[in-house]
Amino acid sequence: MEQTNSTRVLSGTAPRSRRHVLAAAAGVLAALPVARIAAQGTPVASGEWSFTDDHGATITLPKRPERIVAHLNSAATPWDYGIQPIGIFGELVREDGNVSPLLGNVDLEGMTILGDTYGPIDLQALAALKPDLIVSTTYSPGVTNDVWGLDPDVAAQAALIAPIAAISVFETPVTDSLRRFEDLAGALGADLEAPELVAARQRFEEASDAVREAAAAKPELSVLVMSAWPESIYVANPSAASDLMYFQELGVNLISPENPDSYWEELSWEQALKYPADLILLDERDGGFTVDNVADAPITLASHPAVKAGQLGNWYTEFVLSYDAMASVLEELAADLASSRDDVVS
Repeated sequence: MEQTNSTRVLSGTAPRSRRHVLAAAAGVLAALPVARIAAQGTPVASGEWSFTDDHGATITLPKRPERIVAHLNSAATPWDYGIQPIGIFGELVREDGNVSPLLGNVDLEGMTILGDTYGPIDLQALAALKPDLIVSTTYSPGVTNDVWGLDPDVAAQAALIAPIAAISVFETPVTDSLRRFEDLAGALGADLEAPELVAARQRFEEASDAVREAAAAKPELSVLVMSAWPESIYVANPSAASDLMYFQELGVNLISPENPDSYWEELSWEQALKYPADLILLDERDGGFTVDNVADAPITLASHPAVKAGQLGNWYTEFVLSYDAMASVLEELAADLASSRDDVVS
């Protein structure tokens, strides 16, 4: 197999990553045997281990997987359940040189880094690790060749080395993705009733209640969610983004773009005022215009009612799919809602 990227075990700073504005990636799952099993990953009659991922593919192995390789976000979630991958791939460092928040609590010391950009990984190093399972997410659960972090040809080859389990994070509320990752963690041997996990779920529920109460107190408060990059503005579609779907379930009055291309509606800077709102949640990723540097954005954004009123908050497009991490997001959202006026847009 062709070596697509040099293997690296962390020592010092990882290379800089490249930015992706639009969510799009693909991979190919190898043909996998079918068995009648519970989604949580229970043994079948023969004693084998099985798990059905969100592509609907049933992975059947002779025993429970122990050697896990994962995309960085799909490594961070099992990590919080006590499951430590042996290999990782994905954009580990942002353009500003900071470690990606998608790593969560993962300790990279001694872990094999199979790729540090989007798409390619070191397939020879992957084979040498002898993984039992590769874990990632999917933005197209209905398309079995969509695996986040891997180019199609790379995913096809990776799937010949180990089966790929993909969890959906698109057009499904984030609570569904959290539950599915918990299913997978339980199948991989995590104690789902460990005190720290019970506490994390409780914190998540309390944070959800805080958002629900803040939204109910100001039902007319309109909220626009966007990524503002030097070349264009991208207005997020609440019907596609898993976190925004949940925000809406909690009662947040999110503005839906009129003409989204799946995840976004792309606007020119001349269209920056197309969607007036009381509050804007700005993509906090480096490279774009964020809460911290919105004053540097083109004047059209400065004229937006929410910007003029100083009613801005962070939108965390990159978040770890764990209850504790999502609780932090919700707690900040509740504070933003509570501190915002609902009369900025008349």
